[in-house]
Amino acid sequence: FSNDYVTAINALLDSVRIMNEKFRYNGLNTKIIVTLREDMNEELQENSDNLAKYIDDSAIKLKWFSVKGTKPWDLDITKMVLKKIGVSLKMDKLGNERLLRRFFTVYEDEKTRMVKCSQIDFILERTFGRPRDFIQLLRKYASVFPEDTKFVKTHLQTVYSAYANDFMSELKNELHIAENRGVVNTLLDDINNLGWKEFTLKDLINVRDKQENNSMDLETWKLGLQKLYKTGLLGVVRSGSGMFQFANRDGSPNRIRLDEESNQIYRVHYCLIANYSLVKPPKKWYIEHSEREVGA
Repeated sequence: FSNDYVTAINALLDSVRIMNEKFRYNGLNTKIIVTLREDMNEELQENSDNLAKYIDDSAIKLKWFSVKGTKPWDLDITKMVLKKIGVSLKMDKLGNERLLRRFFTVYEDEKTRMVKCSQIDFILERTFGRPRDFIQLLRKYASVFPEDTKFVKTHLQTVYSAYANDFMSELKNELHIAENRGVVNTLLDDINNLGWKEFTLKDLINVRDKQENNSMDLETWKLGLQKLYKTGLLGVVRSGSGMFQFANRDGSPNRIRLDEESNQIYRVHYCLIANYSLVKPPKKWYIEHSEREVGA
């Protein structure tokens, strides 16, 4: 991040610390809370020793994207969304399960016998799984389908492209404050030029090498890929399974492998796929990499 941004965040956190100390001194049961995205937090700590110490002493790590709950109404993110819906509609006394069944489709998976919710799964897969992602997508839905009394998955699919466009605009504004924003923008252009939702490092390097005025060294370019992974725009495909992992999901690696000789396959996030109209690689590509095709 730029020095100005680090200085501004330092000033913000210092002001919050002073105000919280005043609240505590005056016996007020009040506290100001500041939330930072994890990838931003890590970069800020690298650029400011004082900030790193303050965050380490005071921070609580939130993991909204967790699927450890066996039932959809037990997920932390779902409970937060249902609380907001319940309070706004004066239906909060119904409880989470009844609220979920009232506004979403709940069913039992025939294979696993687990209770699932198709709309919740759709939103978790196609967003970063943050509270505001849920709220923004559901608000977009309500503005397009105001007559619906329940959230319908096919209607969610209809409004998703418009949501993805807004999402990418917001994310690019956030990336604009990053010190390495030029690298990230170059990588996004390379992915767009490749046109595939899945690729290997070699595939993307081939596109990079064909670009005119390509003066960026390869190692700097690779660091940009790590940034895309940390941001959540790039994931990795687990070998042989076709399943993919993103940094914001439980059990995902902290960093991705960037070995040119590796057949590691990378997967672009759904928002980027929708925004750039990316498609699957040719069938022969999957055969060459001994991978089954991943779904939409």
